[in-house]
Parts: sequence; C-alpha cells; structure tokens
Amino acid sequence: MEKLTPELYWLTLTCLLTAFMWVPYILNRLVELGLWPALSNPQPDTHPEASWAFRAERAHANAVENLVIFAPLAIAVHVLGLSNEATAFSAS
Repeated sequence: MEKLTPELYWLTLTCLLTAFMWVPYILNRLVELGLWPALSNPQPDTHPEASWAFRAERAHANAVENLVIFAPLAIAVHVLGLSNEATAFSAS
C-alpha cells in the first residue's frame, strides 16, 4: 500500500472541515425559518438574520471556492510523484 503523502493528508483534512462547515448555519436556518422552508431551495437574496450565521455561510462558500483550486493541485502532486518539502509545506 502506498504511503499517504502530506499533500493528500492535508487535502483530506480540508475536505472534512469544509464538509462540516455548513452545519452551524443550516442549524440556524432551521431555527429561523422552520423545517420545510429551511429545506426548500434558498433564494439568492435570502440571508440569515444572525450575523454569525451569515459569516459562517460566507466562510463555507470561501472554503469551497478554495478547495476547487487546492484539490487538483494536491492530487496532481501525488499522481506525478512530485511531493517534496516545499509542496508539503505549501499544503499544510
């Protein structure tokens, strides 16, 4: 079995963090709107009333946008066998 490179390790942790970042603002949405309106497709101009929930929503969107750039680079480094101290440091 091939050893997990630092780039893939940090990519895995980043994906897990990004996956769980939606939980706080979705819970806030459930409290503010109720179950069925919260489960419906949100309108672009619908924002949480709580400022922390709005910030959490934007932080999650930012993490997703950055993951689109980070994931292919980390996977390419692994597949091409280019992992070194510089790429490991950059990924961490």
